[in-house]
Amino acid sequence: MANFVFSLHLNRSSLDDSDVLKKELASVQRLMDQLATDKEKELADLQEKLRDLQADHEDLKNKEVSFEIKNKTVQLKYTI
Repeated sequence: MANFVFSLHLNRSSLDDSDVLKKELASVQRLMDQLATDKEKELADLQEKLRDLQADHEDLKNKEVSFEIKNKTVQLKYTI
């Protein structure tokens, strides 16, 4: 009878350990999924910012800017 009780205790302990490990695995997988989602959003945001900056850069190419210093007009031309 003592062996049977001890065996039941070992089986229950193993099941408890298994449940804890399954829960931890699920938790880690959720965390990894969230991190991947965050990184994908960050990448998309940075790609959009790059496109905006490239468009601004194209708009500024060969643009002339004029301003006056002590009644003299100065013209600058931005070229790449």
